[in-house]
Order: sequence, then structure tokens, then C-alpha cells
Amino acid sequence: MKKAFQRLTMLAVLVPLAAAADTASHEAGYSAGYKLGWYVGWFIGTFGLYLIAAALVGVVGWLWFRRAKARRIRGGGS
Repeated sequence: MKKAFQRLTMLAVLVPLAAAADTASHEAGYSAGYKLGWYVGWFIGTFGLYLIAAALVGVVGWLWFRRAKARRIRGGGS
């Protein structure tokens, strides 16, 4: 079920993006792949620093959660 939800979410994001890239590419004379690559590059260039920070927070939080869970299982103190 989780895998299906992930795929549905990816499709919900990628299909409109691809359609917008295809529409805009015909007007400018570029291929849809080029325009889609431009959108992805723009997104990473604009929000890349925030994506890196969010990934680091997520990894540190995940490691902290695993450590706390292992302590509870072992019966360790706080």
C-alpha cells in the first residue's frame, strides 16, 4: 500500500510538470526533455541549500530515533 501511494504521489507531481514542459517547449522550439531538465535544474539551484539542510535534519533525526529506540529495547537508562 505504501509503495502504491508513493508512486501515485510521484505521478501527481511529475505528470503536470512534464505536460507544462511539453507545452512550453513547443512554443520555444525546445524538446520536452530539455525543458523538464531546465525546470529540475532551476528547482535545485533555487532550493538546493534548503533541500540539503532538510536532508541533514532528517538523517540526524532518524539516527537519533534509532538510538533512542535501541535504548528502550535494551532497557537502558535516559
